[in-house]
Amino acid sequence: MRREMPEPWRGFFHALDGALTGPVSLRCFGGFVVSVCYGMPRATADVDVLSVVPHTDVQAVLNLAGKGSPLHDQYRLYLDLVTVATYPDSFEDRLMEVFAGAFQHLQIMALDPYDLALSKLERNAPHDREDVFYLADTVPFDLAALDARYRQEMRPYLGVPDHRIAVSPRLKSDYENGKSYYPFDGRQLVVRPDGGTDQPDANCLAWHNTHVFLS
Repeated sequence: MRREMPEPWRGFFHALDGALTGPVSLRCFGGFVVSVCYGMPRATADVDVLSVVPHTDVQAVLNLAGKGSPLHDQYRLYLDLVTVATYPDSFEDRLMEVFAGAFQHLQIMALDPYDLALSKLERNAPHDREDVFYLADTVPFDLAALDARYRQEMRPYLGVPDHRIAVSPRLKSDYENGKSYYPFDGRQLVVRPDGGTDQPDANCLAWHNTHVFLS
């Protein structure tokens, strides 16, 4: 984990900090955390933000530093509020402050590396896989801990009946959370393998839905 924020990010966040009139916390994930916090040599121009605290300041912060904002024009960097994402449901208990003490009003919180990796594995794009491999080598990962977190906090709450996504109602009762998952509930899987032998095995899906999925 880097101790000092590199440029141009340092200038961007100092400019945002100077424009704030009170404390604001950004809960961040994505390529920004992997590259700027962990040193992955891959350029990124946006900060994926899960939430802004206090929530009442969301629009004011985006007006200052979101896409098309004055700070975006000046630094070619911007904050991107992500409204649909998948990540372990207890991630907030494990948020880590990065570059602590660097700003007067601004606090930057990042997903812990295991939660960050799991949030990327769900999308499974080539650059996401590269980021996960990089984190696994850099942290380095305890693969048993990664697997356990997936099985305890993600796998039981997702099913695939008839190739449609099913989100367990237990998410709300177990965690008082899950809002990031529910927009996917009932959606047809968009991409599936073409070859018959590569299609998801119906018996395996049925076993998962019966023995693992929490209904």
